[in-house]
Amino acid sequence: MRFEDEAPVGNEVVRSFLVTGGKASTGGGDEEVSLETLIGPSQLGRVEQPELKFERGQILSLLVEAQDQGNEMSVAEVSAHLGLPMLSTVTLVAQLIDDGLLDVESTTTTMDLDDLQLIRDAIASL
Repeated sequence: MRFEDEAPVGNEVVRSFLVTGGKASTGGGDEEVSLETLIGPSQLGRVEQPELKFERGQILSLLVEAQDQGNEMSVAEVSAHLGLPMLSTVTLVAQLIDDGLLDVESTTTTMDLDDLQLIRDAIASL
C-alpha cells in the first residue's frame, strides 16, 4: 500500500517530512507556488546546483537541463519526472525560490467571473 506522503526510492519508502527537511508549508516568500507555476533555475541556482544533494539537487539539475534545451517546466512536471509527491515538490520548490535558487517564470492568474461566463457560453453553444 502506498500513501500520499511516501515517495518510492528503490525498494524503500521515504517520508515527505524527510524529503522537505521537516517543512510542511510552502515558505514565507512573496510568490505563491502552485502545481501550474512555471519555474527555472536562477543564475545562483546554476552555480549552486552541483553542490546540492538529494531532491533539491535533482530538481535543479532537471530544470537546468530543461532550460538548456529551451524548455520551461511546471512544478507538476518536476514532480512527475522525479517521482516525488506533489505537495513535497511544491514545498521544495518554494524553499528553492526563497533561497534564490529558482526563478518563477510565470504563474497562473485567477479568472474573472465574466471570463468564466464567456467559457460557459462557448461550451453551451457547442
